[in-house]
Amino acid sequence: MWLLILACHSADPKSGDDTAPTGPPTPEQVVAEAADGETVEVRGTVHTLTFDSELNGDPDEETEEGEDAGPWQRLPGRWLLVRSEVPEGVRHDELEPGEITDDATVLRGWTLGVALDDDAPRADIGDEVDVRGTFRWSTWNGHPVPVVEDATVEVLAPAWSAGVGEEGAACTHDEDCAEQLVCDRATAACAPPAETGWGSAWRDVDGSCASDADCPLGQFCDTSFVVPDSGDYTWRYDGASKSGRSLCVPEEDDPDAACPRVWTPRDLAGGRFAEGREVCVEGEVQFITGAPDGDTHVQLLVDEPIPYPMMDAHVWLFGATTEIGPPYKNPDRPQGGLEDPAVGQRIRVLGTMRWDDTHGWYEVHPVKRWWPVDARR
Repeated sequence: MWLLILACHSADPKSGDDTAPTGPPTPEQVVAEAADGETVEVRGTVHTLTFDSELNGDPDEETEEGEDAGPWQRLPGRWLLVRSEVPEGVRHDELEPGEITDDATVLRGWTLGVALDDDAPRADIGDEVDVRGTFRWSTWNGHPVPVVEDATVEVLAPAWSAGVGEEGAACTHDEDCAEQLVCDRATAACAPPAETGWGSAWRDVDGSCASDADCPLGQFCDTSFVVPDSGDYTWRYDGASKSGRSLCVPEEDDPDAACPRVWTPRDLAGGRFAEGREVCVEGEVQFITGAPDGDTHVQLLVDEPIPYPMMDAHVWLFGATTEIGPPYKNPDRPQGGLEDPAVGQRIRVLGTMRWDDTHGWYEVHPVKRWWPVDARR
């Protein structure tokens, strides 16, 4: 009804107002003008999805990665962030260390949040959306932020998300399914993921396999190579149970064939996907560092790092995490070992989505393949 009223008003030649609005107000207008508890309608562009977390324990305590004792706990819910324009002072190169957690900086990078349940559909970054709900000032990560609660979200011109399958839909790849689902290999249908702990065999943290059935669709178990039981390139987690096993590798070595959809470091940092889902993320390498367990961290620059929760290191400093495990770095593999990319290089990584409760971030782990993007363009 409100769309009809607005359309009639804008078409009325007697109004004499050529600048009359033709749609809902912008997120910026709602933040500036709406009262707490007011029902609002807003139109804006999605710039990220984010989550909240809290620290419950000593981050310096030595625990195995992913154990239940991990100090970082995800809190329920997600927030879809919308705006009508990019404000100044939100890009990585515009920020200073002392200001990244100031309330004013967080508000600038947040604009307006739309509160969602964990399993609610998630519009893509760049989608234009209409939102209707109740405006509130809330608290996120210890900061006051404006949100729309009890919201309905309509994507005005869905692109990729319009073609993804809901539970039970036929699929040939995880990316054929909605973001909280995976493509079940046994049924070739979209389904909820199995539980994905750091010790679970399903979509193993090391990428191990005994047959193709252990790998996601779009990958195969390369049994021509067996991971050694000791040395620099052995299993990094629960190796005793993996003796004699091999590695899952992409069926296609072409990045466009292997990656039906390519996501951004913002998507990774915001935890957009189900744990265990195979994803491809493209971005600039911010820095590379080795870990005591032999993993290589390939950290991807998050171009707008403000609206993500605290963790062991802020996203501004640490970027979005991807990790190459020792077995995939073995130069004796038929595909060759995965080497470290160069800092500043733009790359595309393919691997498994996980939550790391030891450090408080989402990550792609293990990286099963990466490609240099600049070399292909």
